[in-house]
Amino acid sequence: MKLLISLLIVGSLLLYGCTFKGLGSDNTKNTTSCSCDSYKPVCGSNGKTFDCRGTAGCANISVTYEGECNSFEKTCSDSDGGRDIFAKGSVVDSDGVHQDKCEGSSSIVEYYCSLTVAKPETIKCPDDYECSDGACIKKIPPPSPKCADSDGGLGYFTAGKVNSYGTVYSDVCTGIGQVKEYYCQGDKVSSVIYPCAPDYECRNGACVPLTQTCRDDDGDDIYRSGRTTITSTLYVTSSDDYCINSQTVKEFYCSGTYEKNNNVDCPRGYECKNGACVGNPCYDSDNGNDIYTRGTASRGGTYSTDYCTGGSSGIEYYCAYDQIYSNSFTCPQGDNCNDGRCTYQGGWCSDSDGGDNINSPGSVSKGANSYSDSCSNSKSGTEYYCSGNDVSSYSFSCAFGYSCIGSPGYCTPRCEDSDDSNLYTQGTTGKGGTNYQDYCSPAAGNIVVEYSCNQDFEVVANSVTCPVDSYCNQGMCVSSKFT
Repeated sequence: MKLLISLLIVGSLLLYGCTFKGLGSDNTKNTTSCSCDSYKPVCGSNGKTFDCRGTAGCANISVTYEGECNSFEKTCSDSDGGRDIFAKGSVVDSDGVHQDKCEGSSSIVEYYCSLTVAKPETIKCPDDYECSDGACIKKIPPPSPKCADSDGGLGYFTAGKVNSYGTVYSDVCTGIGQVKEYYCQGDKVSSVIYPCAPDYECRNGACVPLTQTCRDDDGDDIYRSGRTTITSTLYVTSSDDYCINSQTVKEFYCSGTYEKNNNVDCPRGYECKNGACVGNPCYDSDNGNDIYTRGTASRGGTYSTDYCTGGSSGIEYYCAYDQIYSNSFTCPQGDNCNDGRCTYQGGWCSDSDGGDNINSPGSVSKGANSYSDSCSNSKSGTEYYCSGNDVSSYSFSCAFGYSCIGSPGYCTPRCEDSDDSNLYTQGTTGKGGTNYQDYCSPAAGNIVVEYSCNQDFEVVANSVTCPVDSYCNQGMCVSSKFT
């Protein structure tokens, strides 16, 4: 009975066009017509397509979206095909459009599809690329300058090259102590001659520390003949000790990395031979048991000189077995003992300065004749001496730092300057065997310490600034040319 009543109610509604509660545009139920004026399909929550909202509402089904069911699917598309950082792309998904973009100048935010959803990823551009307008692009190098200097300008301590309009100019050494430095002056190439600082040398187009060494193989020992060797990256020089005369040695030695020298007198009992002072532990100036020559025997600090004990007798000292011995002697008949030796009746040769000694004023006498040592000029003279019982002489030259003066003449210490205070020559100034060589002041590259002699013939040192356009190099002022 109930079923029959329901069918009758539905039939009446259909027959007479009754209204029915449906869904509004906001998916809420409302009263609307169950018929459709036109085809406007919607997809119901049950997955079926309805001709319009009214028919879905009449069926008490909510609308999921407009359009036929399965007519809209979620999709994702990427215009640059994926993670392509070198192309600006756009990704479209259900949320809209997403464009690649730059994050700073070196990174990019790259959008790509992960299934049906757009996702971003921050990626760093390669080293030689930069980000611009959503893509990594090759960096554009700056335009090449018309003049380029590899060492950045006046880099005297770096060997550089200047490229000017395709022509290359390399820094070059123009001497041991100076470099020709090329540099850019605007768009043009220029150059300057630069003096390296003291204790620097020019090597391969740059000023570098001087790698010089000095070696003295005898250690400044006058009793050994030695050699001093200067070695640098550019040259090797050597100097051997040598005898200036029988009593003086020229001794070379090292002062730091530089070579110096002195004239040194051999001690008593020694003589200079082959560049060294040599002698015996016991030395006899008259070479043995010679009663006709007054001599002195010495050993260490002991000296014993021949002497007379009477008119024709005396004591003769001599060396034997490295010891000092003595004998009593009597002069032959007719000879007399005078000043520690026997003299002939016809006269005996006597030298007041003890023999061949240019550093002491002396006179030689024999019988009625007398001969005095003399000076020819300020550096040379004539030395008289006894050779046996005969008078002999020779011409001598005073050593550096000595001058011949007086009458009788002899060599005495006196200031001497080899370059006569010439700033453009490295000279040596000495007195009495002590020598000083001009040098460049370490404090500045254009100051020379010039040694000279004052009016009292003493050695003095003066610091002198080299003239304009010059600098100090190896103890002298050297002209400098700029181009």
